[in-house]
Amino acid sequence: GITVNSVFTLNVENCFITGFSYNGILMNSAGRLNVKGTDVTACLNGVQLQNITGAVEAAIDHCHLDGNSTGYTTDTTSPGGSTTTATYSTANNNSFGWVCGDSTSGKDVVNLEFCAGSENSFHGLIAASLSAQSAARYSNCIFANNGEYGVINAGSGIIQSRGNNTITGNGTASTNGTIGSFLPK
Repeated sequence: GITVNSVFTLNVENCFITGFSYNGILMNSAGRLNVKGTDVTACLNGVQLQNITGAVEAAIDHCHLDGNSTGYTTDTTSPGGSTTTATYSTANNNSFGWVCGDSTSGKDVVNLEFCAGSENSFHGLIAASLSAQSAARYSNCIFANNGEYGVINAGSGIIQSRGNNTITGNGTASTNGTIGSFLPK
């Protein structure tokens, strides 16, 4: 689909990206990624942030990252890192919905607001970073009917919920691991 090896800012708006054997969008360097009104389907990863130096800042808004192996994944390597804010977006009908750190060492932060991670084979949201500085936070989200867990903390980072989410109908349990809370500021 789209592979970025060097960029200051990449804007992807109102696109339909489908059928790639690797990534729909791969951010492979530091920089800014803005994805809006875009559908990514039938790819290995819908969107992947994977850098080894510097920071990636990503904004995902009104997107559908559905029907991939993984909808959205951050797996940076230290000293690289990423911060993602996703709003009104879905990562449904994948193997994994939203992934914050994929057994990698970078500081990855994923903030989900009004998002869904449902009908995935395994998990709606998984935090699996090896970095204790990584964090996944969610508010007004739906994690329903996933094969195993709606939300799982399987790494060294934190997961925090604002307590206003719907997590139901998941195969193994609603959540697994330590899930903290946060208040709006």
